Amino acid sequence: MSYDETSVTAAAAITLMFCTTFNAGCALAWALPKQQRANPKATTLSPGSALLLIFGLCLLSLAIASVIGIDKFVNFRREGFGIALDPTKQAEIQLSRSLSFCALILSFHLFGKIKSPPSSISLLISIVVFSFVNFPPALARFVLFGYIISIFILFYPLSAYFKKIFSIVFYPIGVLTLFPYIDHLTRGNVRKDFSFSPGNYIIYSGDLDSFQSVINIYNWISRDGIQLGKQLLSSALFFIPREMWEGKSYPTGSIAALKNGYSYSNISAPMPGEIFSDFGWLGLIFAGAATGLIVGAVDRTANFNQGRFHTMALCATLAGFAAILFRGSLMSILGPVALTVLSCHLLSLAETRLRERPPQVST
Repeated sequence: MSYDETSVTAAAAITLMFCTTFNAGCALAWALPKQQRANPKATTLSPGSALLLIFGLCLLSLAIASVIGIDKFVNFRREGFGIALDPTKQAEIQLSRSLSFCALILSFHLFGKIKSPPSSISLLISIVVFSFVNFPPALARFVLFGYIISIFILFYPLSAYFKKIFSIVFYPIGVLTLFPYIDHLTRGNVRKDFSFSPGNYIIYSGDLDSFQSVINIYNWISRDGIQLGKQLLSSALFFIPREMWEGKSYPTGSIAALKNGYSYSNISAPMPGEIFSDFGWLGLIFAGAATGLIVGAVDRTANFNQGRFHTMALCATLAGFAAILFRGSLMSILGPVALTVLSCHLLSLAETRLRERPPQVST
């Protein structure tokens, strides 16, 4: 498929404008007054409270899974595509998965602090529950790799600087190797030989469609006009079924693809395209800067709270799913990401309430 020069130039301008305002927002976040670094000793959760929280999360995760139906969690992606069409069912499934993820990272944290029989048992139980509820062949790749990246950021003994360098180097290698192989397995091709050509993958794969999608979005919006927040609102309210909301939109990448004559609509919609579809050129300035400000604030918070598990768990999860959030389409991926981040936030709140407080010195 070919595009005219005007569309390609406009898509490049959209991307450049977003990148510029996004980086400006990040710089502004780091220019704010410095925070005082947290004292790790003042944020230690008592072992008993941690064990109680771990077992409670595991039981709740399994309870939700049993109500939904165990078979919904152990299908290959090819067999389970119909489930994703029901947003309520998708939210319930992901809630169970997210709670088990919270139990897993908390048990890793506890085991790292205190190597004892109870912490070992809790780690084993959380791994079993997580592996069952998050059966890898049933997961979308962005969920699986979001988990992996989050755990790497949270627990791997490297400085934040080296973790960023490692991620920058490893990410393109993973996209060209691990992503295609995991996709091969999760679509039920376990017994088939895996043949892969990086050159063919780069040329023909739909995974590398981001800039083309921005062109599609520009062409669509040029003809039909900006959507005035409809795409973002429909994404944020992902849990509402279409039967209850007739005007609910479809994923931005899918609409743009169909509007450009595609027969295949499972297409991404990068953040610049998502913003442009709803708010046009002006939105790229303000929404781009706001997005950069949020990302910079999360990065800055993580930098000044390296010793606080409950804060780092939330920051690491946001970072783990950042790539797919920027790739989109938001409506297709926001449900699993939002529920995972929300579960980590609730874990943070629960840990804050249960945390062992420093002893008070009497006078």
